[in-house]
Amino acid sequence: MKISTFIRFLIRNIFWLISVPIAMAFLVYLFLNKAPKDYVSSGLVYTNAAVAKGISASGEATRVDYYTSNNLFDNLVFLIRSRQTIEDASLHLLALHLSLSDPNPRIISQETYDEIKDHISPELWNQLGVRNDEEKTYLNLQDYLGKNINTPVEYLLKEHPNYGVSNIQSRLTVNRKAASDMIELNYRSNDPGVTQHTLKRIIDSFMNRYKGLRESENSSSIRYFEEQLKLAVEKLRVSESEIKSFISANRILNFYEQGKYLDIAKLEQDQDEEKAKRLSSGTAANLQQIESLFDVFSKRGKQIDEIITIQKTIQSKTQELNGLQLNAAAYPSQIAKLQQELKELNMLADNVTASIYQSSNTQEGIARKTMLDEWLKLKLQHEEQLQALDVMKNRKELISDKIAAFAPLGAELKKLEREVSISENQYLSILQGLNQAYLQKYDLETSSSQSVIDEPNFPGKPQSSRKMVLIAGTSFVGFILTLACLLGLYFIDPSIRNAERASAKTQLPLLSAYPGLRRKRWWVHYPAIIELQTRKIISEIDLVRHQKAAHSNQGIVILVTSTQKGEGKSFLISKLVQALTDEGKFVHIAGQADEILLTDRSRIREYNSWQDIQSGRTHFSETDVIIIEMQDMLSGGIPVDPVLHADMSILVVNAQRTWSQTDRQLLAQFLKLSPIQPQLVLNKMRIDELRESYGKIPSKLRRFNKYV
Repeated sequence: MKISTFIRFLIRNIFWLISVPIAMAFLVYLFLNKAPKDYVSSGLVYTNAAVAKGISASGEATRVDYYTSNNLFDNLVFLIRSRQTIEDASLHLLALHLSLSDPNPRIISQETYDEIKDHISPELWNQLGVRNDEEKTYLNLQDYLGKNINTPVEYLLKEHPNYGVSNIQSRLTVNRKAASDMIELNYRSNDPGVTQHTLKRIIDSFMNRYKGLRESENSSSIRYFEEQLKLAVEKLRVSESEIKSFISANRILNFYEQGKYLDIAKLEQDQDEEKAKRLSSGTAANLQQIESLFDVFSKRGKQIDEIITIQKTIQSKTQELNGLQLNAAAYPSQIAKLQQELKELNMLADNVTASIYQSSNTQEGIARKTMLDEWLKLKLQHEEQLQALDVMKNRKELISDKIAAFAPLGAELKKLEREVSISENQYLSILQGLNQAYLQKYDLETSSSQSVIDEPNFPGKPQSSRKMVLIAGTSFVGFILTLACLLGLYFIDPSIRNAERASAKTQLPLLSAYPGLRRKRWWVHYPAIIELQTRKIISEIDLVRHQKAAHSNQGIVILVTSTQKGEGKSFLISKLVQALTDEGKFVHIAGQADEILLTDRSRIREYNSWQDIQSGRTHFSETDVIIIEMQDMLSGGIPVDPVLHADMSILVVNAQRTWSQTDRQLLAQFLKLSPIQPQLVLNKMRIDELRESYGKIPSKLRRFNKYV
């Protein structure tokens, strides 16, 4: 919709756009005058919520972000507005009122006090109320409600404007002050004393419930930590017992030092064994060289065999002794016996050696004795070295066995130590949490975590009236709703309405358009509009006459038709006849000529039918105009002969109606029969729609003609 069209639309519907908002504003005004005045009381509470929740169970500070902070205060708001909080506050308020012997304007007005008497009988009032003692009255109310159902008190707490939970919730607003720990509460009612004391008891009930919840949370934390501490102590005790038993069973003093000692002992053993092998190899070589010289001493073979036997026995005994000495504490008697036997064998060997020496103590035996001494020395040394190697081998096997048995103990010991460490850390963490919970309990017992910064005030004056704002808002809303409804009706209007829609629906060219005359605008010059629109048709008639004059001198035939009744054919024909006769032309009419109101009918010829016109048409001149008014197609059908002989066809359509499927079918039949395309004339158009199609509308006010 164009801006100019929209403005004209507003002007056309100015009555509704003004009257509806005024009517709505007037109704709001009447309602507000009868509505009771509201009194508002406010209070400010410091909750300490962010600080309280900023400490974890372990005593460490935790970060309170924006989301967490909002969540905390949402919880507080829900707690304030909860049913239990409001019920408790309402019951305290009712207890306060019942404890009064006379109304006090600072607590309850006379009107409200009398209204309570309408619900509670004097007997029940005396039964429940304790004069000037709100707390006892409160306890009486609790006891009474617990023992009775469907009582007047229960009704008050559910339905009464001042005590009903839902009514109190609807008049209570709770808001957080910026990003602080402050919460502002506002309550409104029609009694200033009731307003103040209701809000005060809501705050008291909230603080008591909030403190109880905090203490309950703290008590639960203490019980939890105490239970977990018992479990942690038992777990730590079990872990310590397991590692103690493991160390005792495996005779571990210091695992890491013992392991280091075994590694060093194995390394030293390998070095000693290598050194002993080298010495044994050298001694065996020297002994072999000396023994090669003993062939000359065969006659002393027995003595030598004897000494060898003794040496072997000594060697065997020595080896056995060395084996027992590895665990000397277990075999003390066997070791002593072997030592005695070795001593006796050594003495025997010395004696045999001395005998050999004496037998060889001759001039040629000096050399023999020297070799024998050397051989004995080397022989003993070699035997000792062999015994030492055997001992080293046994000791090496013993060390290897100890390492093989000791190595796996490390992983198990590490596991047990880790379990002890975990149990100990759990114990310390739980102990710290328990200590922190006790500290919080102490804080809750010694100080309150929330406090009232601003007590609820007594509203001495009613809330400032917003009557004008509401009236203005209602007027504006009424204007918008009315405009929306009118626009909706405009856009969903199915009527033909204007020239553009008419051409689109009929697919015919628009010849002319006439305004509706039933509801005239006082400032519109209708005769001028009708004359202008008629001249358009006359111009088209002249054009058709000039085109036909070249091959006919019997005048032109104009066919005026419509699809339905009441479209305005007679009105159009009367205007055409008036204009044509004024130009000096003769007009021949077949149809409802009696409806044409003309003072001078000398240039009009009336006929009963088309056949009558055809019979005398040879006498017509080329300037004559023959107008045939057809009956509407829906009632009279489509006459074939006039349609076929028409030089110009005009279809008259009422712009205020819809173009139906029947209209489309009738027009389609007409187009199939007619050799020429009919032209469209819209009738009964609105002035605004006519202006949209043809521009400026002639006005009776000459000075304003350029604006309309």
